[in-house]
Amino acid sequence: MAKKKENKVKKLESKEEYTDIILMLKKIDKSYWITAAIIIVIVAAFIAGFFYMKNANTFVYEGINFNKTMQGQIIYYVANVPLIDKSGNIVSYITIDFRNDPRKIGGIKVEFENLAFIKNKQVFVSYESSNKSLEDGNLAAASFGRFLGTLGLNPKGAMSDSSYSNNTNLLYVTCENTPNNTVIMIKLGEETRIKQVSLNCYEIIFKDDEILKATERFQLMILEEYMKNFRV
Repeated sequence: MAKKKENKVKKLESKEEYTDIILMLKKIDKSYWITAAIIIVIVAAFIAGFFYMKNANTFVYEGINFNKTMQGQIIYYVANVPLIDKSGNIVSYITIDFRNDPRKIGGIKVEFENLAFIKNKQVFVSYESSNKSLEDGNLAAASFGRFLGTLGLNPKGAMSDSSYSNNTNLLYVTCENTPNNTVIMIKLGEETRIKQVSLNCYEIIFKDDEILKATERFQLMILEEYMKNFRV
């Protein structure tokens, strides 16, 4: 009888040990899946963040692909503009840098009927004397000049103030005294906007320190008109 009781006790102990093992395995199994789920969530979040950051730095505005980049501490918005041949086929791309987000400066008011430049003629960019003392004025002039040069327009700087022009080597140019050339007047005003004065004369008007935003809005306006060639 003692042996039977002993065997029974061992069987019970064995059953309890078996139950403990099952519970332990279940705990391990549950812990494993929780850990695996956490790892999956972390990896998914990392991948999603990577693609979000990548996509956040690239966007399309008015049919133009832009890439947001940094050079040192300076942010640039680089436009990749397609070039087409006479048949309308894309032959290459050019890149144009903007310091302002095109999606933000795109809201600057633009008033014009027909964007046109007189072919085979000098393009004058005429500045007021007051522009020289404003922050970003020189940056805007250099950037705007490069942009027009990229388009093959051969820009030349001038002054709209005759008294100031006499003290420099720059020409005195206004829409009135130079009607046979394309003239772009850059002047200070109460509102940042762009308007067409005549067929080949434009005014880029800026307030406060928005000269760079104004000139880049003019650049964007030209690109927007150009990209209409790709719309069906």
